[in-house]
Amino acid sequence: MKYIGVTQQVKEDERSQTTYDFLDQQWSSYLSNLGFIPIIIPNFKACQDLDRYLAAVKLDGLILSGGNDLAVTNSRSVSVLRDQVEKRLISFALTQNIPLLGVCRGMQILNVYFGGTIQTVDEHVKKNHTVTFKSEESGEVNSYHNWGIKDVNLAEDMEVLARSDDGVAECVGHNEYQVLGIMWHPERFNKAQYMTDQLIMGFLS
Repeated sequence: MKYIGVTQQVKEDERSQTTYDFLDQQWSSYLSNLGFIPIIIPNFKACQDLDRYLAAVKLDGLILSGGNDLAVTNSRSVSVLRDQVEKRLISFALTQNIPLLGVCRGMQILNVYFGGTIQTVDEHVKKNHTVTFKSEESGEVNSYHNWGIKDVNLAEDMEVLARSDDGVAECVGHNEYQVLGIMWHPERFNKAQYMTDQLIMGFLS
């Protein structure tokens, strides 16, 4: 079996002055059902702690999960710490040559990491819509984001592999590295679940 690292959201509780890492339980079930072993990655505040953690676990792939907005958005749900942790994880994955999958926010930070930008998009929050790949394969998937990537935002070495009907990038890949980004959530229900599962398994296997 392959061990797949998964990042977590960050939430700060001002009343208790506590900072939480959390991840939807559906991720563990989803990856297990695909035949992978999920390894949950904490948002370490110290780089050396993250480096020790990565040295102790042997990852065969890495998923940057959804949740939190990127710090560049200046929204209320940003996490600067998570941005820092995930950028270091991206560098780690590229150095170790392991598959790197970005989901929703994860796809956004991949594009920003490689020099692109993001912008607000309409009608992509709690909506189902059709995505169409270059191969003309299409399917209906979920959507939970109000920030997205259009052609003008795309990093130079990234390529759009699938779009929604309004032209927003729904799947991107890197021209050199094992990097893939999708804007829908595979761990949540999709009408095109088989298409999604085959995409994830083919990339991480």
